[in-house]
Amino acid sequence: MEKLPKSLLAAAWAVALAAIAPMLDMNMMNMAVQSMTKDFHTTLNILQWGITGYTLALAMIIPFSSFLLNHFDGKKVMVISTLVFALTSFFITLSNSVQMFIGLRVIQGIGAGIITALMKTLIVKIAGHDNVGRVIGIVTTPMMLGPIFGPILGGVIVQNWTWRWLFDINIFISIIVVLLMMKYVPAFAAFNEDESFDLFGSLLLAGLIASLLYGLSEQSLLWAAVGVFTTAIYIIYDTMRKHKSVLPLNLFKYTQFAASNAGSFLYNATVMGPMFILPLYFQEGRNFTAIEASLALLPQGIAMLITRPLLGKWLHILGSKKLLRISIFGLLVTTLPLVFINESTNILIVGTILFLRGLTFGSIKVPFSAEMYNGLPHQYLAEAGVAGNMLEQFGSGFGTALIATVVSALISNHTGNTMYAFQIGFFVSCLGTLLMFVPTFFLVKHAD
Repeated sequence: MEKLPKSLLAAAWAVALAAIAPMLDMNMMNMAVQSMTKDFHTTLNILQWGITGYTLALAMIIPFSSFLLNHFDGKKVMVISTLVFALTSFFITLSNSVQMFIGLRVIQGIGAGIITALMKTLIVKIAGHDNVGRVIGIVTTPMMLGPIFGPILGGVIVQNWTWRWLFDINIFISIIVVLLMMKYVPAFAAFNEDESFDLFGSLLLAGLIASLLYGLSEQSLLWAAVGVFTTAIYIIYDTMRKHKSVLPLNLFKYTQFAASNAGSFLYNATVMGPMFILPLYFQEGRNFTAIEASLALLPQGIAMLITRPLLGKWLHILGSKKLLRISIFGLLVTTLPLVFINESTNILIVGTILFLRGLTFGSIKVPFSAEMYNGLPHQYLAEAGVAGNMLEQFGSGFGTALIATVVSALISNHTGNTMYAFQIGFFVSCLGTLLMFVPTFFLVKHAD
């Protein structure tokens, strides 16, 4: 096999490393929730908007990222986005209120969204058609270590220094990445300057998602009604534009697309919600330090890493539908014990549960993502990819907001019984996992 040119690998590594800071940020943040809640003198329900707002901003910027790549030099877009991420990280370290923190996290999510959306596209352009598989395999390998080392790094920093240092790491990494990109990444011509961007549709979509989530978080019928009203407007708008909007609703007439995205939405909701409260379960429910809590989460991250190279073989042998049903059942069986664990449950038992739970993650996410494109006309593939990415992020935001709302409300109403609140939070996740079976019945027969 021909050796890859050093200049090609250097450019690809520089682009891939740009995604390291956003990836670590997501994995480290959950370890700091307890510390930030105390520091800002706020509640879990309010602070979770620092994560939910970041996730929603990341989702909404995905279609705009394509517009930027079509109209401007991809290298400049990547460098500016990395600088935006670094600059907002700096201002977050200066946050003196939870409102300032949440606002800056939304802006930070915009930078992170552009970085993650453009990373693979630019690597493909750098590598060329013949080398793309090898190059992506090489430079994205470190990304798999994020769920393992991110929480540990976050726990060490929070325990020994302050949560603000988490964002100092973002600055340090981003500066190095910008220097590497300036040196090694070539300039790119605009991809397609004729392509337009649906700004009004994007604002409508952002408004309806934010309204619905805020109505859920604040248990406000008024905001929920605003969300429903905005949804109706978006449906009319999409119809009037003949489905040429930021999220074309005619895609959902294709059963495979609709079922796969419903499954992906539920998967992200039922996995990211517990990810948010698991560190709190260890820190508040069992009085673990931040480092101890991060180490307790280690089995789940290791399990995710173990299954990654096996997914292709499993898919080939079982097919998507069968693999999904087995894995969803496994996720349900390994999440249900979390409803019954308490402060006296042996940590080895908890670790075993988390390890077995982690084994199911990839074998649900990957098949749903793969099946999304089956049966779609070729001309819709680009729009389907953007829509799928957006809906995954919406699922993450919904799951975090829902479980944070449930746990926060129960903590307020059952003072001194924090463990009960976490148990109900895990129970909500089990209900979401049960619902995940439904989309598998709509996957077409040839998926097996």
